[in-house]
Amino acid sequence: MDDNLYKYQQTLKKADEQMAEAIKNMHVGVYDRWCLRENINPVCLTFENIQWELPFLKQPDPLFKFYVGCALLVLLGMLIIQCLGLQSSHWMPWAGFGVSLGVILVLLPLTWTHYIWNKLKDPHEEQDYIPEPTNKLLNLLYQASLKVVWSVSTRTVLYLIICISLTICTMLEMVECDLKSEDTEVKSNNVTGGDMLEVLTDCLAPWHITQICSLTLIMSFLFLRIHFQLKLILGIFTVVIYSCGVWILFPKVFQYGETWNPQMETRIAHIMNVTFLTVTLHLMDRQTEYMSRLDYKWKCQLAQEQEESSTVHMINKMLLQNILPVHVGKN
Repeated sequence: MDDNLYKYQQTLKKADEQMAEAIKNMHVGVYDRWCLRENINPVCLTFENIQWELPFLKQPDPLFKFYVGCALLVLLGMLIIQCLGLQSSHWMPWAGFGVSLGVILVLLPLTWTHYIWNKLKDPHEEQDYIPEPTNKLLNLLYQASLKVVWSVSTRTVLYLIICISLTICTMLEMVECDLKSEDTEVKSNNVTGGDMLEVLTDCLAPWHITQICSLTLIMSFLFLRIHFQLKLILGIFTVVIYSCGVWILFPKVFQYGETWNPQMETRIAHIMNVTFLTVTLHLMDRQTEYMSRLDYKWKCQLAQEQEESSTVHMINKMLLQNILPVHVGKN
């Protein structure tokens, strides 16, 4: 008995060592990406076997509903930041946040109904088949949420709607302050730096806008199954729009206030903040994309090897049945 237990423990230990060695030999690092390649282009992160590209992009995304939920949390965080320094008389930002909140609240049932219905009907995931809801409205939401999971084009459209709405919310306060400054002639040359800050204290908090823009960028890179190049393009678009607001739309506000370095202009600090964040998020996103593509490549190779093994087994079986008697060939 003790000898069998010892052998069992040694077997488990050997299995753990083999698993650790296999994990250690996995080519998932930056060096492996550029030197070992793994049939994935290290720059564009595309498969060398171009036939894998479209099936990879068409993979279902059952986590998309959670991204929409995170978008709601990010929007609430943006609202909290705005409430700390936003005057109630500024109707334009509040209207933008209201529209964005309404859009996300509409998207929640369109993405969560399928998941909630399945959890209610089969909480332990024991059934092979779950009947669809008979109610017309529920069935419509059920089918819509199912389409979101399986349709890459639908997910891309919803992703763009969410990110663009959050970006618009980021810029609306700057537009509001720009309109107010034109009405009160704040941009005249007779206004000093101290007077400028005093006049605009109730109008705009520059670093609040930067924080909101950062939340928007983080949200845009959170959708893992959206193509990483599309996320990069949207991130660059957000940074460019923000930079235009800092340098062109309302530059005098960003000329004053806190900065990273006494020798650095405040506007540069704001732009560098969102630029560095975008670059960092893109580098992290590239690693995630590489891991996802590497996993898909391994799955394709495994499926191909299983198919080849099945073919070889079938051929061997046919040869045995042709050479040996039937009852022997079956064994």
